Amino acid sequence: MQTNLPPFQTKHFETKIDNLKTDIIYSVFENRIFIWVSQTKSMGSIISAEKDKLAEENLNVPTYSLTTLLGDRKRDQMYQIMARQIIEQISKTSNKTLLLAIATKNMEMDHLRKVLQQILKNKVW
Repeated sequence: MQTNLPPFQTKHFETKIDNLKTDIIYSVFENRIFIWVSQTKSMGSIISAEKDKLAEENLNVPTYSLTTLLGDRKRDQMYQIMARQIIEQISKTSNKTLLLAIATKNMEMDHLRKVLQQILKNKVW
């Protein structure tokens, strides 16, 4: 049986951040980029992010919508900041939305900044 499923690109790499093994997987679909970041071998929190097209047309200033789909909304504020920074980078060259699944052992700002740097350094968009 032949299927007409669209191809998608996937990239996986492992790195150590503050001596913690970190897996990062990117999957690029037709309309979305999925990024999975884990130091715990779990999905952790899942955050959806997208650029608001109508607001930008009316205000001429880019705005973004972020929604925590799974996880503790109060604890995940730092993850939402990361998702916002990632979607800002994605929207410079693409109109794809972002789905970020992230689970880190360390929630300190400096550690999360290093995680974000690795995500942006190895981007697929």
